[in-house]
Amino acid sequence: MPAHAHCPTIVVPERSASAPADSGPVVVAVDGSDTGRVAMFTAAAEAATREAELELVVVLPAGEEWLYWYPDLELSSEVTSRRQKQLTEGLEREAATLSEQFPDLKVTTSVPVGDPTETLVEISSRAQLTVMGTRGRGPVRSALLGSVSRGVLNHAEGPVMVVPS
Repeated sequence: MPAHAHCPTIVVPERSASAPADSGPVVVAVDGSDTGRVAMFTAAAEAATREAELELVVVLPAGEEWLYWYPDLELSSEVTSRRQKQLTEGLEREAATLSEQFPDLKVTTSVPVGDPTETLVEISSRAQLTVMGTRGRGPVRSALLGSVSRGVLNHAEGPVMVVPS
């Protein structure tokens, strides 16, 4: 349903039905896209309604994942650290924008390094809600390319909201 919905859809895994739904932050995965911003503002409204903290997350893929496709790419911890700093600065600007529109909302940011799907699944175990956008590539391209949102939906430990493009 989330792949075809025209409105935000929340999926609650059966295994999380017994967990308290009112603890932990609302976490939103953003990627700098317009769809990511829509998901971010949707998550902010949801966090404000729940009187919960909002955590903005950008997952920086580990360098090893890029080396498969670009074996000549020179990656170092310095390059990863520099990119992580750039992403953190961008998230902090987004957090400031959200704070202007939602003055009572506490907003934090994080830029973990790792596989995006695995990292977001792990984060879902401590979040009362994990919010993600989807680029709406359609069923064929999504099946061929894989999808972080699909992977998180299939393995999440807690409720996940998918916000369509």
